[in-house]
Amino acid sequence: MQVIFSGKRLGASKKTLTVFVSKICRELKWHTLRSELNIVLISDREIRKLKKTFYHIDRATDVIAFHYSHFVRKKEKGLAVIPFADIFVSVDTARRQALEGGHSLLQETALLIMHGMLHIAGYRDHTARARNKMFAEQRALFRKLAPDLAPADFR
Repeated sequence: MQVIFSGKRLGASKKTLTVFVSKICRELKWHTLRSELNIVLISDREIRKLKKTFYHIDRATDVIAFHYSHFVRKKEKGLAVIPFADIFVSVDTARRQALEGGHSLLQETALLIMHGMLHIAGYRDHTARARNKMFAEQRALFRKLAPDLAPADFR
């Protein structure tokens, strides 16, 4: 799995997040895929446009994930790298949520990326039961892969 970050600058955090995402890919058994996972850091304005276009909801959100593997046609499977998924994270919302939660922007960004990856893996959060299951998996992954990167309420 090739991980590509784009959009707003991460600075020194990019290396930490790249290692973190690679660990999650291994855990989810994605590391052997000849695919690319794009993680795009954008503004509230940009993520609001995406949410309105694809979900018909006119408001910003923290993370949106699009999974492409089931759209790839057989003839495209000969490509060196197959598009796998895009995860869009609103840095504006991440910054606000980090302040509200009393943790760093890096920790919140890691949480949102993981959340998007779990959506791609099939986890949902539309009901209380599904959300509890997804959050339990997030806690377990943080504990196993990067306890120091976890926001306090996910340790």
